[in-house]
Amino acid sequence: MHLMPLRVDEDRVLYSILKARSLRELGRLSGVSHSTAKRIIEGFTRKGGLLPVFDDEYFGLARVVYVSQAKRLPSYLPYGSMLVERLESHRGGYVVVVGYIPRDLVSKYLEDLKGKLGEGEVYYGREVAYWVPVEALRHLLPSRLIQLPELVEEILPRFEKPKPLRMPDQIDLELLTGKLIYGPFVRAWEIMKRLESMLGHPIPSYQTISYHYRLHLAPGWLYTTFYEVKDASKAPRVTLMFKGREASKVAKALALLPVSGTSYIDGRRAIYMGQLDPAYLPEIYSLFHAYRVELLEGLFFVKEHFKLEQPLLWRFLNENNSGWVWVEERVRIPSHG
Repeated sequence: MHLMPLRVDEDRVLYSILKARSLRELGRLSGVSHSTAKRIIEGFTRKGGLLPVFDDEYFGLARVVYVSQAKRLPSYLPYGSMLVERLESHRGGYVVVVGYIPRDLVSKYLEDLKGKLGEGEVYYGREVAYWVPVEALRHLLPSRLIQLPELVEEILPRFEKPKPLRMPDQIDLELLTGKLIYGPFVRAWEIMKRLESMLGHPIPSYQTISYHYRLHLAPGWLYTTFYEVKDASKAPRVTLMFKGREASKVAKALALLPVSGTSYIDGRRAIYMGQLDPAYLPEIYSLFHAYRVELLEGLFFVKEHFKLEQPLLWRFLNENNSGWVWVEERVRIPSHG
């Protein structure tokens, strides 16, 4: 089963996205012209979006998921919150918050969430698995889902983790933020122009931007992927929390299912969040029964889902770029006006 019907050129572009850093490179990798690659990518973005995936550890950043039994969504969340959902199942409801913050500020971030939402479970994204286009899975049948965890290490592309930066500076984090906001194929100079009103300083020279891009940003860029978004009536948003010896490979398998999803893996614990093709839902429980993994609380359906604005990561830097500081500003949840 494929996430969407594709023509031949679209197929080639989709499976070339992982290694592409620019539209020109994407055209070369897929064997299509620059203009064709651009047209196809514009079509993909109308169905969802493109996501450049960076090594969080390289930049000193972390992704954390906080799961609370709060009954309703709060009006505000701490700065760095990227996503909030309200879940429901036959056993009750939860509020889930995903944050993207400096690793040194994780404890303060969680303390803030605890004060707002009460006690909760924390999943540290020590490894984050996203949906990626894998040609070997283009015709994956729901009946074969149970075999997928045994195949993930073999079929997933491998990316070498870089040695972490000692400390990213403001330009590094401006470029990183810009890539996450505007997409992987927007050039570094264009990113700075688009961010200019938010920077608080003149745009650096082309040579300075190029230096930071080549030597600081690019080494931390692992790959590029695509995510599709469908109406929830056609592909429900679900969340699964589980633990066990084989939690990691089950989490990676779930992230590869249509339509799109993300798994946050914390050792022998993991949480999956995504939109699932309904054809796979009946096989979910069979998957967990087949592996040494315990599904916690069952299958949760998402009742409210809010993707929040990308935090401006350079705001976490202190004045001389030597460390991280807490940002007091709060993030308003849209449902609260």
